[in-house]
Amino acid sequence: MMHARRFLCLLAASVLPFSAPAAETKPATEGPPQLVDSRYISIDFSGGTLGELLTAVNKIGGAGLNVIGEPTDLNTAIPAFSIRFVTPSALAVAINQFIYPRGLGLNAATTGRAPEIFVLTKGTVNRREDTKFESFQLSPFIGQQSVDDIVTAIRDAWQLTPGNRPDSLQLKFHPPTSILLASGTEDAIITARKVIGTLRPNPPKPEPKPKADPAPAPEKK
Repeated sequence: MMHARRFLCLLAASVLPFSAPAAETKPATEGPPQLVDSRYISIDFSGGTLGELLTAVNKIGGAGLNVIGEPTDLNTAIPAFSIRFVTPSALAVAINQFIYPRGLGLNAATTGRAPEIFVLTKGTVNRREDTKFESFQLSPFIGQQSVDDIVTAIRDAWQLTPGNRPDSLQLKFHPPTSILLASGTEDAIITARKVIGTLRPNPPKPEPKPKADPAPAPEKK
């Protein structure tokens, strides 16, 4: 009787469903720290459109980035990048480095007030760069090259670098003084200075030969 009862217990145990032991759950506080702060933004962006970047930023739960723009402009491609603990304004500056060459820019519409709102604009944008002014005397060079050739060389040198906007450098020649007036960003002025520094100067004018003293008049006898 004892053997039969033991057999029934073993049989019952063999047909019971098997359940794995429950996995040990770790407290939510363990693991790497979350890069979330109500004042700053941190993100690892794997690449995509500007709209996808903004969606990812605002899902993190940090400061967020509020942007007003046309849907077609929000489809502008943004490469992969990572950034840590920056303000919305600093993130906008970083994004501008990617979209400036496409003729777009993020400009703060509510600077100094929270939450900041940025407007995605086309054409000339506020790059927060101080405009510089400089004048160049071209009289030592006009002759070996024309004014138009000099101005074209400066513009070509400036636009040779991708991302340099043509309207960031303004040039105007003043004929009465032979002065070239230049206005633009500091980098644009440096470019103009470098080009003018490589121009061929006019050859020196030959010095006039001294006049010979007139022969003395013959004495009268």
